[in-house]
Amino acid sequence: LMSILESSKNITSGTPLTLVLHSSTILKNLTIDLSHQEDRGWQGTQDKTLYKAVIAELRQRNSPTLLRTFAPTESNQKQKALSLANQGKNKQQPNTTPPTPPPEMQISGICLSVATQALMYKGIQEQVQTSMRKKTSKSLDTARLAAKLLCGRTLPDADLWISIRQRSNLSKSTRSFLWKNFHDAYKIGKYWKNIPDMEHRSLCCFHPTCTSEETMEHILIECKNSSATNHLWDMAKSLWIKKDPQWPKITYGTILACNTADFKTRGKSQPGKNRLFAILISETAHLIWKTRCEKVFQRDNLHNTSNTKRELGNKWIHCINTRLKLDRLQTNHHKFGKKALKESLVMDTWKGILKDEENLPKDWIRQSSVLVGIRS
Repeated sequence: LMSILESSKNITSGTPLTLVLHSSTILKNLTIDLSHQEDRGWQGTQDKTLYKAVIAELRQRNSPTLLRTFAPTESNQKQKALSLANQGKNKQQPNTTPPTPPPEMQISGICLSVATQALMYKGIQEQVQTSMRKKTSKSLDTARLAAKLLCGRTLPDADLWISIRQRSNLSKSTRSFLWKNFHDAYKIGKYWKNIPDMEHRSLCCFHPTCTSEETMEHILIECKNSSATNHLWDMAKSLWIKKDPQWPKITYGTILACNTADFKTRGKSQPGKNRLFAILISETAHLIWKTRCEKVFQRDNLHNTSNTKRELGNKWIHCINTRLKLDRLQTNHHKFGKKALKESLVMDTWKGILKDEENLPKDWIRQSSVLVGIRS
C-alpha cells in the first residue's frame, strides 16, 4: 500500500499508471470490493487508514490507472520485485504516523443502508481504546521469543493470536486452554494468597514435599515431583523422535507458540511435521493440566492421589489416538465440504508414527483400526 501511495505521488497526474500487485487481497479491496468496503466504513480491515489515503490519492489522478496481478510470464519480474520488497522491509525505518487522506476526500462512517447491529457494534468497539493487560503482554513476549526459535522469525501479536485459532491443527479444548494461558486467566498460585484460609492453595499440589509456588510454567514444565509432567513429555518425545530425531527444548513459551513451528527439510517447509508438533505439544500440555485439576478437585480426599505411569500413558495414548481418529473423519468431503481436511495433509502428519505402518494399505485413512505406534 505504501508503494502504491508513493508511486502515485511521484508520477505526474497526467501520466497513465499501471500498478502490478502481488497481493490479491489488496487488489480486490481497491477494485471489486471498494464500494462494499466504503459502505462498511472499512470495518475489520487492517491498515484501513492507509487504504483510505491510497484511494484518495488515486482518485485525484487525471489519467487512467490500471491495477492487475503478475502474469504467468512475468515470473522474473515478480521475483525481482519480491526481493526488493524484502530488502525494504528489513531496513530500519523511523516510526512515522500512517498517512491520512485530505478531509475533502475522506469518506467516514458506515452507510446506513448496509448497517447491521453487528456492524455497528464492531464500529463502537474500534472507537474504544483499551490497553493490553500486563500479564497478557508478558505472555505474548514469552511466546514470541519461543516462536522465533521455532520458525526463525519474530512474529507480531496478530500472528500469535491467529496461531491459537487454527482449527485444523488445534482442538477446541486446546484452543481455549492456550487462549486462557495467554491471558493468565487460571486461578492458581498468587490468586489464592489474597484469600483468607486459602493461602495453602498457592503452593504446588503435585507432591507434599514441593513448596514451590504453583504457576502454569511450574505445572507444565518445571515440577520435578510430578509424574505427569515428566512421563507425558517423555512419551511425546518418544513419538516425535520417530518423525524427527531432533526434539526441541520444551519451555512454557514453546507451548504457547506450538502452532507457529516451521520445520524445514532442504529449505522446504514441512506442513505435516509442523502440524504433528502442534498436536503433540498442545495435547500433552492440556492433559498435564487436566491431571493437575483431577488431583486437586476430584482426588482431594483419596489416600492414593498419584497417577501411575501406566494410567497416565494410557490417557495420553487415548488422547493422541482420538486426534488421529478425528483427523480421519474430517477428511470426509461429502460431509464437511470445503471445511474437510486434505487427505494428503493428514497422511503426512501421521506418517512414520503409526502402529504396524508397513502393513497398512495406502488408503489407511478409511481404516477404523489405525493407531499410533507407541506403548504406555
